[in-house]
Amino acid sequence: ENGTKESPSPVSSVAESKEQNEQCRFVSEGFSNTVYCVHDAESTIGSRSGFLAIKSLNDMCFDEEKSVSRLENEYTISMHLASQCSSVRSALLLSEFDGLPAIYLEWVNGITLSKWIHSFHRKGASSPSAGNSNDRFPSIFEHEMSVILQLACDISRALSEIHCAGSIHNNFTPNNIIIGDIDGSDNYAVKVIGLGSASLLTDDSETFLKIQRDILSLGLVLFEMFTGKCPFKEDNDNDFCSEEKAIECKAILSQNQLISTLTARAPLPLAKLILNLMGVEGLTPCHRSAKDVVIELKQMLSNLESLMLNSGEQTALGLLHFPRDKLYGRDSHVTKLMDACSRIGAPGEAKMVLISGYSGVGKSSIVEHVKRKLNERKIHFISG
Repeated sequence: ENGTKESPSPVSSVAESKEQNEQCRFVSEGFSNTVYCVHDAESTIGSRSGFLAIKSLNDMCFDEEKSVSRLENEYTISMHLASQCSSVRSALLLSEFDGLPAIYLEWVNGITLSKWIHSFHRKGASSPSAGNSNDRFPSIFEHEMSVILQLACDISRALSEIHCAGSIHNNFTPNNIIIGDIDGSDNYAVKVIGLGSASLLTDDSETFLKIQRDILSLGLVLFEMFTGKCPFKEDNDNDFCSEEKAIECKAILSQNQLISTLTARAPLPLAKLILNLMGVEGLTPCHRSAKDVVIELKQMLSNLESLMLNSGEQTALGLLHFPRDKLYGRDSHVTKLMDACSRIGAPGEAKMVLISGYSGVGKSSIVEHVKRKLNERKIHFISG
């Protein structure tokens, strides 16, 4: 019933309709497609795990032709990559589901990297030592750094596999990376999904530039992993755009914000690597491939103790630190007030000093500064 009228959908023998929750479970919905998890116990479609991921068009799709083209492209690229990349799941069928165009893929257990990042940093923020003001890395300690570095290495290796197999992802984001536990250990299985925008590499002059765009995206992913912060500026105008379109429109945080946020959380050599991948101005690009990134991350992992040795004393770069209680450019005003106060109790007529100026120029700051100096001279200060 849920397939085309000419020929029933192949999944009809697995789940007659998506309302059958015991066999078909809703997973997520985007701007143009919906994802379901379907039980395929008898391997009707050919799944090895007994479960299928079905991605079909939905009612929100406003450009059906383009969306169908993306589904077909994801199927084609997945077929191309699955036999060469352990990090890409198999595409099993290009057909229909519930009367709508759909692709059938091997189901992958796990959560998106976005959810993993949120959980990882929330757990770190709630740890007993997270509130220690002397701790420059409140959410990443040596053990956690080992875990996240290994995961960063595995994610970079997954992207390297895709490139070596002759493809570009073109939409490499935390939402398109699935992280799965391996026997409850600190090791994770990485799968790359969301290949609708992917393309095959050709022997043209733009190949290097295309790879570099993926590597820039890898830098953005690593930034979010190690900081728990989104590298993009907030823009509510993009809330009603597809993920791919929103990413194109989003502006990355300022260079100063990127540097200060990252160096406050990650050891300097690691921060420099990530900033280099993100193309921060002033750093010479030195990673021609994702494989180069894997090699450098593995070196850091093998020298973790040395990497973390001085991280506790590391000061976040890119931040301006102004000493509290210090005034700038107000010496003459402070001197006049202090001179006036030094004449308190002296014979003669009473005098008054008025301080004028627009709101926010620092009148109260000057008075507070003078107050502290008056306390040193045992002169009482009264306010009200």
